[in-house]
Amino acid sequence: MGESVEWQGSRTTVTAVRRPLGRASQAPPGPDKEWLGVRAKTCAGDVSVEAGWYLFAAHGPSSERYPAPAWDDERWPRPQYPQGTVDPGECVDGWLLIPVVVAAPVTTVRLSDPDGIPLGEWRLPEEVGG
Repeated sequence: MGESVEWQGSRTTVTAVRRPLGRASQAPPGPDKEWLGVRAKTCAGDVSVEAGWYLFAAHGPSSERYPAPAWDDERWPRPQYPQGTVDPGECVDGWLLIPVVVAAPVTTVRLSDPDGIPLGEWRLPEEVGG
């Protein structure tokens, strides 16, 4: 955590992770699912950059992939990592949620560009990774 990934003149940092994030009543749809909460900060450089949950995914040790959904509910979590454009010189910071299988090992969170090309990843602490 805390290391930055630079892309398109911007910088993204994962500053915290929590698992599970939220109460059981707020669990993602489907059996045996829980939220992996990821707090990220993106700062645009000289040009605007796209921000969105769908740019992030969690990964397990055997190539399991858990993509973050496109989230539309502005009520939860707060502060929420935005969906949209970050203007030049501006920063955004907030939580995004990734649905993962309860007790499944998750080792990294990966950031990809809008075309799905991996840009960088963060290794999760054991107590969060499961």
